[in-house]
Amino acid sequence: MAGASIMRVLCINRFFFAYTTQTRQAEALFHAPPDTLAEFSLSDGSELKLDRGSKIRAHYSTNERNIELIEGEAHFEVAKDPGRRFIVDIDNSKVIAIGTAFNVNSWPGGFSVDVTEGVVEISSALEKQHYRVSAGEGFSYLGADKINRWTFEVDEYKDWRQGVIDAKSMSFAEVVSKLTRYSDVPIKIIDPPIKDYIVVGTYDIYSVDETLKILSEILDLDVRRTDSVIMVARGNSVDL
Repeated sequence: MAGASIMRVLCINRFFFAYTTQTRQAEALFHAPPDTLAEFSLSDGSELKLDRGSKIRAHYSTNERNIELIEGEAHFEVAKDPGRRFIVDIDNSKVIAIGTAFNVNSWPGGFSVDVTEGVVEISSALEKQHYRVSAGEGFSYLGADKINRWTFEVDEYKDWRQGVIDAKSMSFAEVVSKLTRYSDVPIKIIDPPIKDYIVVGTYDIYSVDETLKILSEILDLDVRRTDSVIMVARGNSVDL
């Protein structure tokens, strides 16, 4: 397994302040390069880790700590601040944490949350639903009011920070979103139904072709690579 390079940044004087008559607000953009993991210390003492090519925007005010996950995957260790909620916005949903540690991944049409400490609450503006996820639990939203939940041992939890995809009950669409950040070419799912296939097991995130080969055998998929794209479809598909 290839080693991961990590860029460590202490975020001081990276916030741009805008003043109103009531609340001081601060905003900053954080991102990881396409080939490097990145770590940041936020101004409230929270710790942020970003996977390759991931990006967030932080909006801090005297009343709230708001994080917009623009792209990719992030892990947060949230500093306790009872007076200011810590909220991660993902499309039309919110992940609300109070002094906790959790991982968030987003991809077109869905997102997932793994909680390793404390509790988060997830609210969906579209479905008007609220979900509570505690340490040792995972949650994913797959679109069209489809959700998936699972449990895991916190002491044994692994993810992209250790160079693996540790799938407890992960959609194939999410697996592809993770592998794409480590692939030299885009990965395209040709048959939409396979996006919802459930994947279980631990896979090397750096060995994209080998991982796709293993999954193609387990899930009966066809995987074709060209110089510019990797295409995935159901086995014996006429579309490839």
